[in-house]
Parts: sequence; structure tokens; C-alpha cells
Amino acid sequence: MGVPPEPVAEFVAALREARTTFDTCRERVAAATVHDDAFGKLFEAHAVHEAYHQRLPEMARDFAAAGEVVDHFVAGLEGGHAIGQVTVPAQSNGASS
Repeated sequence: MGVPPEPVAEFVAALREARTTFDTCRERVAAATVHDDAFGKLFEAHAVHEAYHQRLPEMARDFAAAGEVVDHFVAGLEGGHAIGQVTVPAQSNGASS
């Protein structure tokens, strides 16, 4: 038993909005630069600067990967893969009866 089509369509619309946000973030991070003197006389300023230069491209790739996951999920939903009700098994609370 799946979820009625209207909530699924709303969920897909929200996912597409998230995808757009991921793209915007990826573009902004990819365009970001850290100036050579950004950390001034901070102890190990050069190492911090290099870490930023390494991490910014990694973040851009992370946003791109997140967008690909969203695309895959949307394709599945639009391809008719149903969303069923989720049930969580009862968990013991440790109390004895």
C-alpha cells in the first residue's frame, strides 16, 4: 500500500527545490576563493589557507553528489516506486514486567 499521488507530488516538488539549492551551493562554493593574506599572522596561517583550498573543491563535489542522490530518488518516485508506510519494530525499554 503506497501513499496517495498528491503527497508524493508535493514531496517530489520539495526534492526538486532541494536539488536547486544544492546546485546553488555547489556553484557558490566552487566560485569561492580564499585570499593569500586571509588569515594574516594567524599561527600556521599558510596551513589553514591550504586546507581551505583543498576543502572548497571537496565541498563542491559533495553538493554535486547530494544532487545526484536527489535526482535518483525523484526518478524512482516518478517511475512508480511506491512509498509505503514505515513501521518501526517495538524496542525493549529495558523495564521488566
